[in-house]
Amino acid sequence: MNSPPAVAGDRAFVTTFVEVFCLATDRDEVLWRGPETKGIQGAPTVTDDTLFVNGGGYTETPPRLTAFDFDGTERWSYESGVRSRATPAVGDGAVFVTSDAGVHAVELETGEERFVSDAVSHGWGSVAVADGTAYVVDYRSSDERRYRLYALDTADGSVRWAAETGPARGPPVVADGTVYAVGPNETMLALDAEDGSARELPNRRAVPVACTGDVLYVTNGGTLYAYDATTGEGLWSYATPEVQVSDTVNQTIHGVTPVDGAVYVDAADGLHGVGPAE
Repeated sequence: MNSPPAVAGDRAFVTTFVEVFCLATDRDEVLWRGPETKGIQGAPTVTDDTLFVNGGGYTETPPRLTAFDFDGTERWSYESGVRSRATPAVGDGAVFVTSDAGVHAVELETGEERFVSDAVSHGWGSVAVADGTAYVVDYRSSDERRYRLYALDTADGSVRWAAETGPARGPPVVADGTVYAVGPNETMLALDAEDGSARELPNRRAVPVACTGDVLYVTNGGTLYAYDATTGEGLWSYATPEVQVSDTVNQTIHGVTPVDGAVYVDAADGLHGVGPAE
């Protein structure tokens, strides 16, 4: 498994580098797997009835965003023509992925291209979508201000605003009119979703990963922290174990998926299920 699971009802979807697995959440059973798609490096994304997987761009496999029914039947596929390693994001009737050519918006129902915005060309960057805007961090080595978060109109890809940020380790987190990202000095940054005006959150050297309801989840190394998104009060934390790999000790969280009051944590030592603090 190379990504956190995407969960919908009684099914959980995970990916490896080459294929998709559909697992039953209530028993130890693989419901289906495949098809082979070399180069899957982002996590799968689900809506109520559709699974989206982005992969390819390696050797003979073309870069492709694919929509599946939950029984594994392919609904449509979209070939960007350029290597893409991002996790799909869904919003405003479209699916969004980045590639080395820009941000691609694809119609949710048909797979037809809505637009490609070349304002962003960072193929690792994943998109967050909220209220008519797609947010993504771009990296350009030729620019002395290398990292910028762009807010794009989801209708046509035009740039609404851009702000200097730090390295992106995932998509920005958007909640209640605020966009959370990593700042230039790698502390957490809160930006106004309307105009990009920013404020640092003091003493929070962490990466925002998710927000559900009033809870903001951030990671720092191998520890997951939960904060009250309104007050900033710390609620609880969960440290994953260290893992010895050859001569290196690793303690890392790769992904976080909140589901129904619990949190699934993809860490260096495996998958953890974390319940809310009592």
